[in-house]
Parts: sequence; C-alpha cells; structure tokens
Amino acid sequence: MALMALVALVATVRADDEKKTDSPKPDTYGSLTAEFSTVQRAAVTAYRAAKEEDRQARLAEYRKVPAKFAGRFLKFAEANADDPTAYDALVWVISNDQGKFASKALPVIVANHIDNPKIAQLCQRLSRSSTPAAKKLLQAVIESSKDVDAKGQAT
Repeated sequence: MALMALVALVATVRADDEKKTDSPKPDTYGSLTAEFSTVQRAAVTAYRAAKEEDRQARLAEYRKVPAKFAGRFLKFAEANADDPTAYDALVWVISNDQGKFASKALPVIVANHIDNPKIAQLCQRLSRSSTPAAKKLLQAVIESSKDVDAKGQAT
C-alpha cells in the first residue's frame, strides 16, 4: 500500500514538473536576441530560396522582423530596469525600431541609465537623429550625466 502511494506521489510530482516546463519562460535579453536571430535567419533563407517573383514579398517580411520583437525588448527592459542587460535591450530597440517603441525606449534610458558607461556610444549615434525623443535624451545627458565623454558626444 505504501509503495502504491509513493508511486502515485512520484507520478503527481512529475506531472506538476511537466506542467511547469510547459509554461512560457520569461524573456531575457539573451533569449530575445537568440530568437530574433533565428527568425531573421529564417527570413533570409526564405528570401534566398524564393523565386524571383516572390523575392519582394520575402524582403518585405524580412524588414518586418525587428518590429515584431521591439515591444518584447522594451517590455523586458522596463520590467528589469536594474538588470545590466536592460540598457542593451533599450539600445536594441532604438537601433532596430524607428517607430513608437524607439520613442518609448529613450525616456527609459534617461530615467534609469543616464550614467551607463556605454551611453557615450549611443549619444554619438543619436547625434545625427532629428527625432524629438533623441534630442531629449541628448539634452538629458548634457544636463545630468557624470560621464564627460557622454556629455561631449551629446553636445
């Protein structure tokens, strides 16, 4: 009897463990970049394999790939502001999305990552941007950052 109860308990624990592994895992910067790379490679493969008349459609699909991930990268960064990779996720959004997600990422950088040592590189890239969000970030770096290089790039 005790053996039967033990077998039933083990089966229940295994079933619970299987249910836990079936639930989606939260995104991490690493998992997002890996998934993005996989989807992007698949789009390139589809483009290369497409007949000439289908290539424009495949190219259009390839160009849509970053937009499909931008919201997830932003959500990760907002939910994990203290994680060092949150900054990298925000820069990914700014680099790969020209729409609403990029304009939402810039204020998050100002609020949480103004003194990140990597921000000078971002300021250099954004110095050519004419978007209001980029200008606000550059102004915030000039006014608030402790990094002299970042201030110089923002100027």
